[in-house]
Parts: sequence; C-alpha cells; structure tokens
Amino acid sequence: MVGSRPPIPQDLGTYITYTVSYSECTNPEDQQGSQTEFSNFQVVDATGAAHGTGLTVYVVTYSNQQASSGEPLCTGPIVDGFGGTYDGSGYNLTATLIDNGTNFTTTLYDRLGNAQIAPGVVQDPDGVQASLTTNSTTHVTTYTDTLGQTVFKSAPGSVLNGEGTSDTYTYYTYNANDNPPIVPETVTVSYSKLYQKTNFGCGSGTDLAPGYGYFPTKVALADGETYGLSYEPTPGYSGDVTGRLAKITLPDGSYIAYGYSGGVATTQGSYAALAWFRFSRALLMTITDIPEPGRILAQ
Repeated sequence: MVGSRPPIPQDLGTYITYTVSYSECTNPEDQQGSQTEFSNFQVVDATGAAHGTGLTVYVVTYSNQQASSGEPLCTGPIVDGFGGTYDGSGYNLTATLIDNGTNFTTTLYDRLGNAQIAPGVVQDPDGVQASLTTNSTTHVTTYTDTLGQTVFKSAPGSVLNGEGTSDTYTYYTYNANDNPPIVPETVTVSYSKLYQKTNFGCGSGTDLAPGYGYFPTKVALADGETYGLSYEPTPGYSGDVTGRLAKITLPDGSYIAYGYSGGVATTQGSYAALAWFRFSRALLMTITDIPEPGRILAQ
C-alpha cells in the first residue's frame, strides 16, 4: 500500500480474504459433482491487520453425468468450522448456503454486534441500518441512517492525488430540542509524507517494498483537542519509518508509547499490520478509547 491514497471509510472498515480450491467428487447416487472449497477466511481491519477464523465453506454443482469410478464423496455443500476470529479482536463471520448449495453469502459482525449485511450497509443490534454512497468525482463518502438522515461524511483532501495533507470526517447529531437541530462535528486528519522501509533482518520475504506514503500524524477533534501520531524509526536508515505506530501524543502533552520485540512481530502478532497505518472511521472512533499500550510514559 506504499504511496497509495488513504482509504475512504467503508462499511465496518474491513474486507474479507480467503483461499479457493477445486475438486471433482460424487454423491451417494454416483452423480458427478464439482466441489469448491473456500477456506482460510481472514477479516482484514482498517489498519491492515488480518484476523484469522476457522470457517470453511464447501459448495457443489452436480451434473447429469455419472461419476467416474473411484471419485471421492463430496464433502459439501456444507458450512463448517467457527467464524469467530482467533485473536480476541471480536469479529465473527457467518456463512449461509444459497441456490441449493451452489453458492453462499456472508455476514460479518464486529465485537459490538454491528453487522455488515450487504455491500455498503451496516446494521446495529437494534436493527437500525446505515448505508453509504461515494461520489466518484469528489470521493466524498456519505453515510445515512434508516431515516435517510446524514450521520457521517468523509471528505478526502488533495492527499488523494498525492498532493495534500489532510482529510475531514464529519459526524452529525440530531436533536429536535436544539436550535439548530442538526449539530455537525468535524474531525481533521493531517498526513505527512514519509519514506517507509523495513529492515528486520529475518530473511527473504519479511520486508516490505520501500517507498513514500502518506501517514496520519495529527488528529484534530471538533472540540479543539489534538492527538499526535509518530512511527517506529527504521534501524540503520535515518529518517525512514517501518510503518508501525510508535507513539500517540495526547491533548495534555502526555503520551503512550508502543514497543515491539523481534522482527515482524507486532502487538497483534500480525505481519499485515506493518502495512502503512491506514486511517478510517474505525480509528477515529477508537482514538478516544486508546487500546492498552505496551507501556505508558508520563510527561
């Protein structure tokens, strides 16, 4: 992701990856089948960290031909294994067979029970839905709730084209007793152009391809408070960063520092987290509830 634009927030700020394999099989009536196995499902969050699950899905399409002698019985169609993430991140991925077992759909839940039920549509545990639309020209993404009211809007700055340094994210609060009834609150994320290079010395394939990228370095909240973000320096390469978060400076000047031991290990144990620190709505919501650090340093 080096050198690419900061992503526009989408759905739960995640996407799903998996592997696919194919095989020929038969059912008990010796009908020829073509089976597809979907396995190694991972939930990739807004920071690029991948969270593995035990979910496996088998779909089967049968033909009108008799199976060849010796073909194994088809495993599916079946949904197998547990879709919860192994690492305690709280995601849960479910799968449902459709079209007589020839296809399937997925639903992803976060730790709060919010569900991504369709592309661009998220539903909370109370059944309230939020959907998003993105302007293909301005790249402004607008989230609306069940009543059609705008609740969140992201507006990428010219950093989208590799030129600018900030994006804005606006939250809207509705209260009929207020004047005006709609209260927008804007968060501004400022970026710095840094050279990302890893140097773990762990052999081939452990280091990222070096290059420039835009890293979020300051978050300014609507109330004027600001948070600073800095990144781990690359050993032996002055001025370069690995892409791993090193410190969050709080509005009062105190800060939280993050330490890493070993080569590609991170606090999440995920190599994918070394991708440059991408910002999304998920981080904006998290910044006021900072996760447990490796160590806390007073001012």
